[in-house]
Amino acid sequence: MRELIDDEEVRAASNDHPLIAHTLPYRVPGGSSAFADGAAVALRYDYWDAPSWITLGPDEDVARLVPALPRASAEEHIAVPRTSAATLSTDITPWGFGWRDRALGTPFSGAAWLPASAANEIDALLDAAFPHASTRPSSPKARRWAGVRDDAGRLIACIVDSSGSPDVGFVASLTVAVPHRGRGLGEALLGWTADELLRDHARVGLWYEGNNTHAIAIYERLGFALLPIVSGAR
Repeated sequence: MRELIDDEEVRAASNDHPLIAHTLPYRVPGGSSAFADGAAVALRYDYWDAPSWITLGPDEDVARLVPALPRASAEEHIAVPRTSAATLSTDITPWGFGWRDRALGTPFSGAAWLPASAANEIDALLDAAFPHASTRPSSPKARRWAGVRDDAGRLIACIVDSSGSPDVGFVASLTVAVPHRGRGLGEALLGWTADELLRDHARVGLWYEGNNTHAIAIYERLGFALLPIVSGAR
């Protein structure tokens, strides 16, 4: 196992993987926050308001690297590719990371970037349709919101640009009002927003829940490459 001191070492060791590029701005400061073993890379980052590890690479290299990583606490979790789930012991949660690097050029005349004054409308929509959304208008990660309005001007769908890396645009909190679901609004809004972010970023990414097969099918249709991940204790 070798320690990776600066961010460029981390990028090089991971072959500039989009997940590492996305989480690198949230790297825990100080030493002992990035390591490599063979082709596996581990980064300690603080994205979810608690430090944790993300580890990528071939299963055999991940299996060597995970037990050797320093522990800040017994509760600190680690995420690995789903194929490396055997390296974890308890409380395993399935999720994933998706990304794409080209725009599809799909027009959607109903979508637009929302003004800052729409924050209360966004919160109300999230309260009603997605109360556990990871990002809210008050979140420091929220850069700007896109949305769709109905003919009466009511906000019926929204998504946030929460890009934290110049290399990887990022979207979260995709929400559609319950009465308007099943019409393709969410898919169209995500596609439009991803294309918008690819104007300024080489790639665009998102997190997803590992058991949400409906969302996974949408991401695949929109050309996202998906990396299934599990997190848990060591």
